[in-house]
Amino acid sequence: MIPILSIQGLDLEDPYFIFKLADRIAESVNVDDTPESAERLQALPQPWRYIAPLVAYYNEVNNGGHHQYFWNTQGVYRDLVAEGLKYYRAEAFERNYDEALRLYRPDLYDIAQGASYEAYDQASRADRFDQQDRCFYATRPKLTEVLSKEVREGKDGYQ
Repeated sequence: MIPILSIQGLDLEDPYFIFKLADRIAESVNVDDTPESAERLQALPQPWRYIAPLVAYYNEVNNGGHHQYFWNTQGVYRDLVAEGLKYYRAEAFERNYDEALRLYRPDLYDIAQGASYEAYDQASRADRFDQQDRCFYATRPKLTEVLSKEVREGKDGYQ
């Protein structure tokens, strides 16, 4: 069953509303960084399916880089993030994410495939995503600002 989602009750002028909306979406479909939660998000209508994965991507990379993002999510939202960046026309982020995906190695991040914290730590010290992290941090407007603008301008699609 697809949950009923709406931006009603959110102050669209609040600079943090996109985070609150992402939390609302994640809670409604029980996002838990598993392949099943990615499937539940995928079942949502566009544009809803992309907001929570994109905000999670923003938060993780902003906090600890692409390496941390791929480790903490085990890469389960790779496709949703790629599709979402295209959907929301976040071209600079899309190009940068494509580069990060080219460097991504599931064997370093997927615990089910045998990834270990030691491998994570070694890969972290190798700065494999250094260029993509710097690009992400320097890109303006920020990804969450792009999302916020798109939701505000297309708010009828989110009622």
